[in-house]
Amino acid sequence: LTAMMPITDPQWEKDFMERLDRIEASDLLRPSATDGSTVLMFACEHRDALAMSLILVHLHDYELRHAMITKRNANGWNAACYVNEVKAGHPVAVLLNEEMAMVGIEEGERDTHVLPV
Repeated sequence: LTAMMPITDPQWEKDFMERLDRIEASDLLRPSATDGSTVLMFACEHRDALAMSLILVHLHDYELRHAMITKRNANGWNAACYVNEVKAGHPVAVLLNEEMAMVGIEEGERDTHVLPV
């Protein structure tokens, strides 16, 4: 999935969705061997709001969504950190803020890491 990001055309989107459908939702929480990042963190890093949205929709359970947003990698970062890395109106920030509110991550509980450039 990470090699397919960012999704740049409708065929890639279709291929991404098909590959995503073959993966058990809980398996998406598996960290990468490199630094422990989740697939959602890779989507955030690529500023790929479409991939983020597809991943989060695949996680039907709010507990899985919460875990996906808050799970930390080896550097102590999580997907929520990316809210601080993009401008307020950026689709990544909008999507993360909506998801965090929906799964019960209050603004005061959000991580405030600033990721390196």
